[in-house]
Amino acid sequence: MTPNTFGLLLQLLLTFDPVIVEKVAHLLYAVMQDNPGLSRLYLNGVFFFILMYTGSNVLPVARFLKYAHLKQAFRSDEAKSSDIMQVAATTTDYSLSTLPACPRALAICL
Repeated sequence: MTPNTFGLLLQLLLTFDPVIVEKVAHLLYAVMQDNPGLSRLYLNGVFFFILMYTGSNVLPVARFLKYAHLKQAFRSDEAKSSDIMQVAATTTDYSLSTLPACPRALAICL
């Protein structure tokens, strides 16, 4: 799945239509099964968009979030040179240049 396709898929979460959100959650769960890109999933903004959903059929969403949580990369798994927390800890200048860019799906929405 290309980054643009993934961003468009995440935009479907903003419809707040229960049927669409449920199908997107099922699709995300299926795509992320044993996917090595799961550890970097947070960069796409999927958690931001999926947690905005206020509907009552949250079982597929919860299943995806549980799977993503159990398979996430821990601090020792990530490259420490690119970790934003390390950058923030070593400098006292919290300018906009040290903050991470907004997620790709959010930029597509804007």
